[in-house]
Amino acid sequence: MEQVRKTLGWNSFGFVAIVFVVLSGCAPVQRNYAPPPRNIQPVSEEPKFENAIPDSDTFIPYEIAPQPIVNPHAEYPEKAKKDGASGKVTVKIYVDEKGEVRKWEIIKATPPGLGFEEEAIKAVQKWKFAPAVQRGKPVGVWIAIPFTFEIK
Repeated sequence: MEQVRKTLGWNSFGFVAIVFVVLSGCAPVQRNYAPPPRNIQPVSEEPKFENAIPDSDTFIPYEIAPQPIVNPHAEYPEKAKKDGASGKVTVKIYVDEKGEVRKWEIIKATPPGLGFEEEAIKAVQKWKFAPAVQRGKPVGVWIAIPFTFEIK
């Protein structure tokens, strides 16, 4: 071995490194790992709600917001007219992937109890939208719609 080292001009470090590599390759390697599980189902990137409406607190990302196509105005409630009251109502609505309003809830109504809430709900039930879009596909999303009632 000494003669091989001198003939090839290797220093001691290079010789030891070559011997280590050769010897380490000779021993069998033990690998303790489990085989891959079978029947793995791929995980979808986006949640699928298929006909189920997510909670109104669930954020669903979208690139293009739903655009109203048909949005009739809310009628002024008779009780509020008699009292001469103005009001404001914010309704959170779920617009599905077809652009239809499927669910709603009142977020805020001032002043409450004068019929503003009922008239706002009657109006949003008639609204139609171009649906929200995410990655080129229509998606159902929650949006907030403000209604302002003022006597003219």
